[in-house]
Amino acid sequence: MNKEYRIIKGIKIFSYIFLIIGCFIFSWLIFFEFSKENAISSKTIILSFLWLTLLILCFIGIYETIVYKIVINKTHIKKTNALGTKELPFSEIDRFKRAQNYLYLIPKNKNYKQLNISTYLEKKNEWLNYLISNLSDLDEISFIKEEEKLYEDNAFGNSQNDRDANIKKAHQIAKILNYTAWICSLWFLFYPTPYKYLVLLISAFPIIGLFFSLKFKNQFKIFTSDNNPYPTLYSCFITPISALLIRGLLDFDVINYNQLWSFSILFGFLIVGSFAKFKFSEFKNDNKIEFIIRYFLIFIGSGCYLFFMLILINCSFDYSIPTEYESRIVNKRISKGRSSPIRYLVTIDDWHTNYNKKKFKVDKSLYNNLKEDDLIMVNLYSGLLGIPWAYLDKNDSYLEDMHYEYFFIDITGAAIFENKDTTSNYLIYVLQGNDTMYSFINKDKTFKISLALGKSYVLGFKKEGFLSKHLIIDVMEYGNYDEYKYGFEFPMEIVFSKDYGNTPSIEVGKIKYDESSGYMEVAK
Repeated sequence: MNKEYRIIKGIKIFSYIFLIIGCFIFSWLIFFEFSKENAISSKTIILSFLWLTLLILCFIGIYETIVYKIVINKTHIKKTNALGTKELPFSEIDRFKRAQNYLYLIPKNKNYKQLNISTYLEKKNEWLNYLISNLSDLDEISFIKEEEKLYEDNAFGNSQNDRDANIKKAHQIAKILNYTAWICSLWFLFYPTPYKYLVLLISAFPIIGLFFSLKFKNQFKIFTSDNNPYPTLYSCFITPISALLIRGLLDFDVINYNQLWSFSILFGFLIVGSFAKFKFSEFKNDNKIEFIIRYFLIFIGSGCYLFFMLILINCSFDYSIPTEYESRIVNKRISKGRSSPIRYLVTIDDWHTNYNKKKFKVDKSLYNNLKEDDLIMVNLYSGLLGIPWAYLDKNDSYLEDMHYEYFFIDITGAAIFENKDTTSNYLIYVLQGNDTMYSFINKDKTFKISLALGKSYVLGFKKEGFLSKHLIIDVMEYGNYDEYKYGFEFPMEIVFSKDYGNTPSIEVGKIKYDESSGYMEVAK
């Protein structure tokens, strides 16, 4: 007499809804990637491959939900899923092992494959009690067998005394590394001071763990279950990587990730290859799904480690002088979840011709002092490793000094095309020496640039596809008090003409004080 058991109806309905929504989301993400301008890039290909993989997995999940079942009779148990049908005679089942939502039936003979059964099946008590009452529990005997195997392992020494001493020492080393990794990771998460030294310290733990795992490959394990007596370095990897990930997401706004993606993926494959060569014996007894999952976790973990470690080192050890760009606050909001920390986010207007990042993290005090349409300064850093990043600062001290402590010259006017039509959405920047004082995207048809007297500047204009142009504003000399007490105004037009190459910025004039007229004029 055959008894058939399928997935519980409620679980089946939830799976259908969840997976169908997933199909729509990942299909849209693929379409979105290729609908953008200049879509064929390395980032687009990587993300599209990821979305396609997840889309395929959703379809497989739907098919799995439809066909999954087990059939039990007096002599056999049979499982059908998306990968096919497996059958195992009761006479060939040695014992079972329970782990979370699965029951593992382990055969006596290697000619039969292990059978993994989901516990989310209807009439669970009926079929589960039948199997448990007729089979031996592996969890009760596994620890004893593993312990016997451990103390007979020659990797810990040739004599029993040597093995006993080395096993004890290995457990002590693992315990010290794991506890220290936990303590330092929590320290870094909740009180990241001194920040730079903690970045280096936290980054060192996975490297130390990797060294012990590969150097003493038979003594230290990475993945172990509760019934495994071997020393494990799991916490030496997972807690520092998690800390780096969280701090990397919270603390810095990276502008361009292009370099990080490729390095992190290559590093992930390199670590997977190293484990496949030196640690294969640790995973060889896993079933196929566990084997794939563990190597996938190693790939994701090592990629995340390099990705966020490089971000933190690039930003926290960056001593470059930032370039300042002026923008305005569009909106602001507080992001918080049940298990995630509070983040204070602001969205700003266009601020750079090459970078389109508009959403930034700020601290609570700055967030509370900002309101919509406020001016904000974007401080753009080049990064220690050449990865650009930025932070926001309500730094209008220069403008305040310029308007209230000094007299100034107003450069006013508009940018036009060769056909005399006015234009907007172009970059205006001001240099003093080799430093950028500020820059911003001008979205208006006209502009007004105020510059303090007694200094020399470069005023530049950039628009994509057109020749860049700049002026020298030399206001070191500005006449007597009667002439400068109300400041100066210099009206002008800048003409954008097509650029058919990569032409450097062209100097179009020099503005200086003319003693004979008492005005600011174009120098001859």
